[in-house]
Amino acid sequence: MKARYIRPLKRRNSQWNREAEQLSLAQGKPYPIPQWIDAPAGTVISDPDAWKLVANGDAEPACPACLAKCEEYFAKRGESFAAGFAIAIKQRERLDKGIHPKHFDAYDEGRMDGYDKKGRPVLEGELVELEEDQPEEQIVVVIDNSDGHQERPATKESKPETL
Repeated sequence: MKARYIRPLKRRNSQWNREAEQLSLAQGKPYPIPQWIDAPAGTVISDPDAWKLVANGDAEPACPACLAKCEEYFAKRGESFAAGFAIAIKQRERLDKGIHPKHFDAYDEGRMDGYDKKGRPVLEGELVELEEDQPEEQIVVVIDNSDGHQERPATKESKPETL
């Protein structure tokens, strides 16, 4: 099964050997063969699990067998190949840029394109205020009593309670 990278990726170096590396390091010598090497976009790989790279949005099918396996995979998820592959590519792009799930909508809508050095959302280098920046989760303090437990929202004035 074959797939073609659609972006540069790191891949395992077939020349690398774990035992040889450990022996070399035990002798106090550096091991000259890197475990990972850069593979440019367009690199075709042949592997029984190549379809997984397509499902992750890292590659495209490069043979009929890979395409068939990907179509089967996306069909099990209730998606056509085209729809599932588009979603996978979008998710990979978000992951590559480190977009937090609470900012997915803002990123997809073009209201932000990344983060500054302090982790604040930016669009074209300028800080942006997003309503998604508000905490999504409400902190709940659970008090365990002998006859059950009670939950109440925490406030800024709440102090942790010892049970």
